[in-house]
Amino acid sequence: ISCTIPSSIVPSLSVAISESTNYADTYGGYIQNKSKLQIELTPSLAYGSPIISYSTLVGGISYSESSVTTDVLKESGNSITVASSIKDKRGRGASIEKTITVKPYSDPVVDKLTVNRCDSDGGNNDQGEYIKVGFSATVSSVDSKNTAAYKLLYKKTSDSSYTEQNLSSYANKYSVVDGSYIFAADGGASYDVKLQVTDAF
Repeated sequence: ISCTIPSSIVPSLSVAISESTNYADTYGGYIQNKSKLQIELTPSLAYGSPIISYSTLVGGISYSESSVTTDVLKESGNSITVASSIKDKRGRGASIEKTITVKPYSDPVVDKLTVNRCDSDGGNNDQGEYIKVGFSATVSSVDSKNTAAYKLLYKKTSDSSYTEQNLSSYANKYSVVDGSYIFAADGGASYDVKLQVTDAF
């Protein structure tokens, strides 16, 4: 007796996508270079035929487990595909594609930093008793939901600790071009100057 299993007898698949950091809840999407997906593949067997392979493809990287934690998402866009599939011992399978939103993000960047001696009004003077710091910086806005903070640190080279100055006038500005700050400086000393730019990440 030859028995044939109908082509309609196939497994089914459900896929759940989540994220341990909950960035999507806060920012309306996953975050490029920060988010990792947690993907759970749950099959329903076709008359008991066991699943012999799992596959999930995200951002060009393939995973072969039923429970997947992806690498950090490198792509951004409104239609990033998560493609999952299974195959059972009969060679029959099921597949599901879902799309997710990944918000563009990169770490804060200091594009320019200049430090010059000056007078109290900011006019250049190599012998001035003040120092003018000029800077440009960029922070990813993430749909204006990110934060941006700027801090200047300076000290005499001979000192061990820095004076910290929050540049509150630039707070939450995602692009600063030719920002500046002037502080009094001993004309007979050299100085070390640092700029810190931080965001919510």
